[in-house]
Amino acid sequence: ITTVVSQAIAAFIGFSMLLSGKYGIHLHIKDFIPDTKAIKKSFFLWLPSSIEMTARSGSYALLVVIVTMFGTLALAWFGVAGNIIQFIIIFSMWLSMATSVLVGQSVGAGMIQKAKEINKISAWISFILLTLLGWIAFLFAPYFIWFFVPGEEEVIKIWSEIVRISALFFGLIWIQMSLNGVLRAIGKTQIPMFITILWQWGIKLPLAYILAHYTSLWMHWIWWSEPITSIIICIVMFVIISKVDWSKSNMTKEEQTEKQIIEESIIEEPIKEF
Repeated sequence: ITTVVSQAIAAFIGFSMLLSGKYGIHLHIKDFIPDTKAIKKSFFLWLPSSIEMTARSGSYALLVVIVTMFGTLALAWFGVAGNIIQFIIIFSMWLSMATSVLVGQSVGAGMIQKAKEINKISAWISFILLTLLGWIAFLFAPYFIWFFVPGEEEVIKIWSEIVRISALFFGLIWIQMSLNGVLRAIGKTQIPMFITILWQWGIKLPLAYILAHYTSLWMHWIWWSEPITSIIICIVMFVIISKVDWSKSNMTKEEQTEKQIIEESIIEEPIKEF
């Protein structure tokens, strides 16, 4: 109930700001008439992202199954540490969405070089900020755990160690969220989808299961599987983005034709001197 109420309030404030015209964009009621053509295009751009998020959720569910094999106490520990990691994930999603907006706007305006610069800046910001957050989490992990389970000394001790494993890699782990935002912004939503499926289902889950059950480090390996696979995927994504032709984003035929006409008119029209 609180989620629905808070989102309703946020939606009301957002619509009020957009309809007022005081914040750079002025919408009218007629602007909300559905555009079937745009909806159709958006659907096929959105579908791979939807599959990607489903793959992430399904992977997390199976990870819970793996943790459950170690007993209810282990599951409780997993939930406590997960709350802290979830905060970092949400912060990374903010960076990813902001990157998508800025890169998409630049690509749409034909400013490919600017879009690439935004990509670099976003990657560095993600790395620096999340590395700092990681060090904070590393230094104060026992206090964060205590906030959720005060007085549970055994839980605090074990999960402080496990949170610190991920904390050192926050900068590298979540930089891929920013890169995902870039790929979505240029319409290459299939690439993050395939990468997520490979990362979560092809590498992370098998690695977590094998290392947790057949090595002496027990559940610690479940958390080590995250940074190990994420570093690999982060490198892969950097290579992919460097190879992608940003100028060939998924535009409609009308947009491509319009862009071509504008470019030809600029080339053919002689420069007049005044």
